[in-house]
Parts: sequence; C-alpha cells; structure tokens
Amino acid sequence: MNSSIQKRNMWADRIEEYRSSDLTATKWCESKGYKISRLRYWIHKFNKEKANSESTSNWAAVEVSSPVVYDVNPIKVTIGKASIEISSGFDSSVFEEVVRILSEKC
Repeated sequence: MNSSIQKRNMWADRIEEYRSSDLTATKWCESKGYKISRLRYWIHKFNKEKANSESTSNWAAVEVSSPVVYDVNPIKVTIGKASIEISSGFDSSVFEEVVRILSEKC
C-alpha cells in the first residue's frame, strides 16, 4: 500500500477516534500530540470529497408525453456520466431539452 493511502487511512481512523471521544478537537489533539491544523485539514478534505461525490449524482426529471417505443438498434448518447438511448420516432424537442439539462448538470 502506498504512503498516501496509508496516511489517508490513518487520518480517517484518527478522525473517527476524535469524533467518538468526548473531547474538543484542541483537547483531543493535545492528548495525542497532534497539531490541530492537521486534524482540521483532514476533516475539511474528507468533508469536501464527500460533498463532491454526493453532488455528482444529481438526477434531472424529464417528462415525456409520448409513449416509449423500444427500437432494436437505439442510438446511445453519452454526456458526462449520463447516457441517453433514443429510438426511431423520438421527439427531437424532448431530446434537445434533455441534452441541454444534462450538459448543465454533468
């Protein structure tokens, strides 16, 4: 395991230990001999990563007024992490709106 992963895991364990203690961050760091700035850095880093991972999974609602028709050979369009399959006879205005929404979100 490389050192950055080890350091990450070590700080994840330390943060869990700190949060389960009844101590303030300052007191906990003093008792362990850690710098408070390091603890705050890693808490901020993990919180930011969590927020970023949650925000990448947004869904956009699209209302389709016509019945869905399944085609043997649909066309697959990928925008960012999203994919759309369209079949013959699709509503081009709905498709344009979906592409616009996905382009903004992805």
